[in-house]
Amino acid sequence: MSRWHRYVLRWLLRLVASAVVGSLSAPSYNAQRAVVPQNTSTTPLQPEVTFGTLVLHRVSVYITWPSEPACSGGGDSTAVVGYRLRYQATDDASEFIARQLTDHFVLLENVRSNVVYRFQVKYVFAGGLETEWSDDGMVDTRPAQRQTV
Repeated sequence: MSRWHRYVLRWLLRLVASAVVGSLSAPSYNAQRAVVPQNTSTTPLQPEVTFGTLVLHRVSVYITWPSEPACSGGGDSTAVVGYRLRYQATDDASEFIARQLTDHFVLLENVRSNVVYRFQVKYVFAGGLETEWSDDGMVDTRPAQRQTV
């Protein structure tokens, strides 16, 4: 896992954990609390700890597209040398996440479940020319509908 992916995962975990903990009010939170006795001996104190837990399910999305655009005329001057992929969750105002690739497929790991993602691709040609962004592709990570729509 790359350093950037670890950073995003840590940020996502903090975001989700703060949302979960923030949504729990004291009366409805049924965790058992350990009571700290007065320390009358040399044994260490046992702290009072209330644990919150969060179960995360890892979701990966595999995206592929044609190695050459339908508008390609062929020949060396239009040889595809790479791709730019961008994707974003549609459930919030998140920015696009962009990737530069040399293959016409990508595995996006640790995307959020229960979210619809949109993605687009650009073809990069020898000499630095690029196509415009493609039309949107969509993928739904909700459990009952894990398919491209």
